[in-house]
Amino acid sequence: MIFYRETEFKEDTEIGKIPKDWEVVKIKHLFFVETGTTPSTRKKEYWENGTINWFTPTDLSKLEGKITIKNSERKISERGLKETNLTLLPKNSIIVSTRAPVGYVAILEEPGTFNQGCKGLIPKDTNKLSPHFYSYYLLYIKHILQNLSGGSTFKELSKDRLENLVVPYLKLEEQQRIAEIFLTIDKKLELERKRKEKIERIKKGLMDLILTGKIRIKVKDDVII
Repeated sequence: MIFYRETEFKEDTEIGKIPKDWEVVKIKHLFFVETGTTPSTRKKEYWENGTINWFTPTDLSKLEGKITIKNSERKISERGLKETNLTLLPKNSIIVSTRAPVGYVAILEEPGTFNQGCKGLIPKDTNKLSPHFYSYYLLYIKHILQNLSGGSTFKELSKDRLENLVVPYLKLEEQQRIAEIFLTIDKKLELERKRKEKIERIKKGLMDLILTGKIRIKVKDDVII
């Protein structure tokens, strides 16, 4: 993959300086923005033996750097989906936490619903946009999402403000190549995280053995101290 430094820019767009062949569009021109809710917890039939993902900001907070999510901690039943106003997001939709806290982002590996702490972004045309590119972009502008959020008790990003958020639009091939770069980096970071966790487990085990005298250390002339 070849990088080069851009020399031709549009200077005064709503998102600042961007390459000349990029455009600026609103989220609502690229995605259908959906809101979530919580089915009544008093109706056990909505939750018992649930098989449908129901995502919350807590689920998104546990991604540890990953950009995709497959399973939710809690799931709802088919009846719960049918009898409430929940939207079932298709695979490859984007889910964004928009309340307590604002700014977690993930792409759905499987269809799912979500609570009122999130918004769902369903691509209008997958032949024109990469969900991975826009997920990374939303993560990049997390501070802007937080600044757009209102509320005195807790911050919340409204549907209207998210729909009217301006983002860059570029050729699909360039979106995909940019996303590939960050996906590759994320994979390497995940390997390093697992490697670090393994070393930390080894260290903890050694501390338990050595610092309690269960294993001794040989010093000069094999004298045990």
